[in-house]
Amino acid sequence: VKYQYSQVRVKNVDAAKGKIEIQSRYLYKNLGDFLDAFWEIRENGKVIHSGKIDGSQMNIGPNEKKTVTIDMPKIEPSVGAEYHLDIDFRLKKDELWANAGYSIGHEQFGIDLGQLWSTEVDIAMVTYFGMSEKVGNLSYYDSTGSREMAFSKPYSEKTAELIDDEVKRLIDQAHATATKVLTENREGFEKLAALLLEREVVFSEDLEEIFGPRQGGVDPNKMLRDEEAEVPPQSETKKEEEA
Repeated sequence: VKYQYSQVRVKNVDAAKGKIEIQSRYLYKNLGDFLDAFWEIRENGKVIHSGKIDGSQMNIGPNEKKTVTIDMPKIEPSVGAEYHLDIDFRLKKDELWANAGYSIGHEQFGIDLGQLWSTEVDIAMVTYFGMSEKVGNLSYYDSTGSREMAFSKPYSEKTAELIDDEVKRLIDQAHATATKVLTENREGFEKLAALLLEREVVFSEDLEEIFGPRQGGVDPNKMLRDEEAEVPPQSETKKEEEA
């Protein structure tokens, strides 16, 4: 309800770089005259950084929009963590209807750190999970839990270079595999795209018709057929009892 009545709106320009657009819906007031703006960065809901938007950037007149930049700190991402930027607008001084510090508007945006779901996962594969033959069955995970899955560096510069090489190898290998699959099956993907535009929903049978039978692994359709064949038919006596 408070959001609907708020006369201040915020648009995400580039939250990862601290850029937002603030819009005033007030007809006569300058936002900087009566409001302070505060920001918080949250990691999985927990505040890890906070601050106040510089007062000069709050010089926003009636019905005006302004792009402002928050002095964002460097974020050391944790594997699998979600990050959000919260913006809160509060009264500078007491008003007849509320005390100083009262929140009159609030916005939250997700922060896209880019490499979080690619490079960071590959680093974890090498440094935590022992998935590199060169690094071996060693884990550099912080067992104290003080930084959860954040990366520390309890190893030498030589090992750091080896880790970097292995991470690059994993990324290059994944990229090459994806490119090979897309290139070799381009005609099939184009047919699939056309089918999705036509029907919106496709089934495993449609995929088999386009790409052919599934190579290796388990055939889910065959599993379903086998399960149905294993279910014994219900006798007439049993049906009558249930009725």
